[in-house]
Amino acid sequence: MAKIEDRLMALELAVSELRAELDAARTRIRTMRQTLTCPSCGGRRILHFRYINESNALGLTPLSLTTQYSGWRGVLPGDPLEAFICKQCGLLEWHASGLENIEPDGEQVVELVHDEDAPSTPPYR
Repeated sequence: MAKIEDRLMALELAVSELRAELDAARTRIRTMRQTLTCPSCGGRRILHFRYINESNALGLTPLSLTTQYSGWRGVLPGDPLEAFICKQCGLLEWHASGLENIEPDGEQVVELVHDEDAPSTPPYR
Protein backbone atom coordinates (compact mmCIF):
# COMPACT_ATOMS: atom_id res chain seq x y z
CA MET A 1 0.00 0.00 0.00
CA ALA A 2 2.89 2.37 0.77
CA LYS A 3 4.25 1.89 -2.76
CA ILE A 4 0.95 2.93 -4.28
CA GLU A 5 0.79 6.02 -2.06
CA ASP A 6 4.36 6.95 -2.99
CA ARG A 7 3.59 6.55 -6.69
CA LEU A 8 0.42 8.59 -6.30
CA MET A 9 2.32 11.42 -4.58
CA ALA A 10 4.98 11.37 -7.31
CA LEU A 11 2.31 11.53 -10.01
CA GLU A 12 0.50 14.41 -8.28
CA LEU A 13 3.79 16.30 -8.03
CA ALA A 14 4.52 15.68 -11.71
CA VAL A 15 1.04 16.87 -12.71
CA SER A 16 1.45 19.98 -10.58
CA GLU A 17 4.81 20.78 -12.21
CA LEU A 18 3.40 20.20 -15.70
CA ARG A 19 0.44 22.48 -14.99
CA ALA A 20 2.79 25.24 -13.80
CA GLU A 21 4.91 24.81 -16.93
CA LEU A 22 1.83 24.91 -19.16
CA ASP A 23 0.52 28.05 -17.45
CA ALA A 24 3.89 29.77 -17.91
CA ALA A 25 3.98 28.81 -21.60
CA ARG A 26 0.47 30.15 -22.18
CA THR A 27 1.39 33.60 -20.91
CA ARG A 28 4.23 34.05 -23.40
CA ILE A 29 3.33 35.61 -26.70
CA ARG A 30 5.60 34.43 -29.46
CA THR A 31 5.06 36.68 -32.46
CA MET A 32 6.16 36.25 -36.04
CA ARG A 33 8.05 39.51 -35.64
CA GLN A 34 10.16 37.98 -32.85
CA THR A 35 10.63 34.45 -34.13
CA LEU A 36 10.10 34.56 -37.92
CA THR A 37 7.94 31.50 -37.32
CA CYS A 38 4.15 31.36 -37.55
CA PRO A 39 2.63 30.65 -34.12
CA SER A 40 -0.35 28.97 -35.80
CA CYS A 41 1.11 26.50 -38.31
CA GLY A 42 4.86 26.68 -37.66
CA GLY A 43 5.56 28.06 -41.14
CA ARG A 44 8.96 29.70 -41.55
CA ARG A 45 8.36 31.80 -44.67
CA ILE A 46 7.10 35.16 -43.45
CA LEU A 47 6.32 38.24 -45.54
CA HIS A 48 7.10 41.55 -43.81
CA PHE A 49 5.26 44.64 -45.04
CA ARG A 50 7.13 47.65 -43.65
CA TYR A 51 4.11 49.80 -44.51
CA ILE A 52 0.77 49.34 -46.23
CA ASN A 53 -0.65 52.16 -48.33
CA GLU A 54 -4.21 53.39 -48.17
CA SER A 55 -5.72 55.73 -50.74
CA ASN A 56 -7.13 59.15 -50.06
CA ALA A 57 -8.08 62.21 -52.12
CA LEU A 58 -4.41 63.14 -52.60
CA GLY A 59 -3.13 59.69 -53.54
CA LEU A 60 -1.52 57.00 -51.39
CA THR A 61 -0.39 57.35 -47.79
CA PRO A 62 0.94 54.75 -45.34
CA LEU A 63 -1.76 53.26 -43.12
CA SER A 64 -1.10 54.43 -39.57
CA LEU A 65 -2.77 54.82 -36.20
CA THR A 66 -2.25 58.58 -35.96
CA THR A 67 -3.18 59.92 -39.39
CA GLN A 68 -4.29 63.55 -39.10
CA TYR A 69 -5.60 66.05 -41.60
CA SER A 70 -4.26 69.57 -42.07
CA GLY A 71 -6.04 72.13 -44.23
CA TRP A 72 -2.66 73.40 -45.41
CA ARG A 73 -0.69 70.21 -45.92
CA GLY A 74 -3.41 67.58 -46.40
CA VAL A 75 -3.03 64.19 -44.78
CA LEU A 76 -0.29 63.93 -42.15
CA PRO A 77 0.46 60.25 -41.63
CA GLY A 78 1.86 59.00 -38.35
CA ASP A 79 4.15 56.02 -37.84
CA PRO A 80 3.11 53.35 -40.34
CA LEU A 81 1.58 50.04 -39.32
CA GLU A 82 3.66 46.97 -40.14
CA ALA A 83 2.28 43.58 -41.11
CA PHE A 84 3.74 40.08 -40.95
CA ILE A 85 2.02 37.36 -42.97
CA CYS A 86 2.71 33.62 -42.95
CA LYS A 87 3.04 32.37 -46.54
CA GLN A 88 1.87 28.90 -45.53
CA CYS A 89 -1.42 29.62 -43.72
CA GLY A 90 -1.98 33.35 -44.31
CA LEU A 91 -2.03 34.37 -40.64
CA LEU A 92 -1.72 38.15 -40.47
CA GLU A 93 -0.04 39.95 -37.57
CA TRP A 94 -0.17 43.76 -37.22
CA HIS A 95 2.37 45.85 -35.32
CA ALA A 96 2.64 49.55 -34.61
CA SER A 97 6.08 50.77 -35.61
CA GLY A 98 5.96 53.52 -32.98
CA LEU A 99 3.77 54.55 -30.07
CA GLU A 100 5.51 57.75 -28.99
CA ASN A 101 2.93 60.06 -30.58
CA ILE A 102 -0.16 58.18 -29.41
CA GLU A 103 -1.94 59.48 -26.34
CA PRO A 104 -5.16 57.96 -25.01
CA ASP A 105 -8.00 60.46 -25.33
CA GLY A 106 -10.70 58.32 -23.71
CA GLU A 107 -12.82 58.34 -26.85
CA GLN A 108 -11.01 57.02 -29.93
CA VAL A 109 -7.96 55.74 -28.05
CA VAL A 110 -8.71 54.05 -24.74
CA GLU A 111 -5.96 52.53 -22.62
CA LEU A 112 -6.93 49.23 -21.02
CA VAL A 113 -4.99 48.10 -17.96
CA HIS A 114 -5.16 44.54 -16.65
CA ASP A 115 -5.97 44.48 -12.95
CA GLU A 116 -3.94 41.69 -11.34
CA ASP A 117 -6.40 41.49 -8.43
CA ALA A 118 -9.53 41.20 -10.57
CA PRO A 119 -11.21 37.78 -10.54
CA SER A 120 -10.63 35.83 -13.72
CA THR A 121 -14.13 34.77 -14.70
CA PRO A 122 -15.03 33.70 -18.20
CA PRO A 123 -16.92 36.35 -20.22
CA TYR A 124 -19.75 33.98 -21.12
CA ARG A 125 -21.76 31.77 -18.84
